[in-house]
Amino acid sequence: MNLPDITLFWDNNNVLENLKPWLIGISLTETIENGGKDELNIKLANKGKIFLNEWYPTEGARLKFFIQNYPCGEFSVDQLDFTINPPTIAIRAQPYISMDRGMLKTKKSMAFENITLAALIDTIITRTNHNAYVQCPDIHLERFDMTNESIEQALTRLADTYNCHFAIKGDTLVFSNSFNQGGTIHSDDCTGSFSTTARDAIAAAQMEYYDPKTQKTFQHREGDTNAVGDQVKVIFGIATSANDAKKRCQAAIAKVNKSTITGNLTTKGILISPGTIISIEGFGKLNNRYKVHRVCQTIDSSGWQTRLNIGGPHD
Repeated sequence: MNLPDITLFWDNNNVLENLKPWLIGISLTETIENGGKDELNIKLANKGKIFLNEWYPTEGARLKFFIQNYPCGEFSVDQLDFTINPPTIAIRAQPYISMDRGMLKTKKSMAFENITLAALIDTIITRTNHNAYVQCPDIHLERFDMTNESIEQALTRLADTYNCHFAIKGDTLVFSNSFNQGGTIHSDDCTGSFSTTARDAIAAAQMEYYDPKTQKTFQHREGDTNAVGDQVKVIFGIATSANDAKKRCQAAIAKVNKSTITGNLTTKGILISPGTIISIEGFGKLNNRYKVHRVCQTIDSSGWQTRLNIGGPHD
């Protein structure tokens, strides 16, 4: 098989050269969907039943995968599937879960006051012994409460509230609303399909916030000031400040008025991360900029192909 520049470590040993004679294909799926998980799959020919005997894979083994020296994540083997004729083995690996993962699941109650969103996220993640990758809106919070809630649940809730995404990448927790800008994909260079869906849209969002100086509650609205009825989304709860209310209203509008067009495209192998904004051309009125929600890299006898799940249009 003519492979691109890839590297596979198995329990810190570079095993790709040894596996090449048996390698049928490798696929890597990455996503920015809240609660979604990346996945690494390796399919091998089981000639001489070698993977049933001396090379039997150990469940829980740690894998690291690189494409063109780009680290694609750290994984742990969690499922083995064998076929008899032809003899093959399919190895599925989920993101590596460290011994500290339990700290993400344990429910607790905590309160934070007078803190920025970025500092809040950093503080929460520091308590988990994980690494942190944080890029988020500049928002000052008067108070944030966790009540009988796990850190994973709290970070997912914050990501949902402020239109960000939260993901667990091995020993690193990612909380981000900053996406890289991608290039252009032309219809001549890909295959796939698009779907358009009429979605309910809103023109405005509003919620109440508490002003500690006046000790009064006020209402904040974003969007069309003349919108009424179902055009206005009312956010329940009370924001900690006017700026917090503003950001939460903006996030609500962006979330409800999300993708009206989705697409699944397959192109030649490219390095691209979920969350990247790409432009497409050659699709007529569908030409626009779209966000990549899911990426599947497949390397097999057909070469290296990249499948993208996209949504938009995107500003």
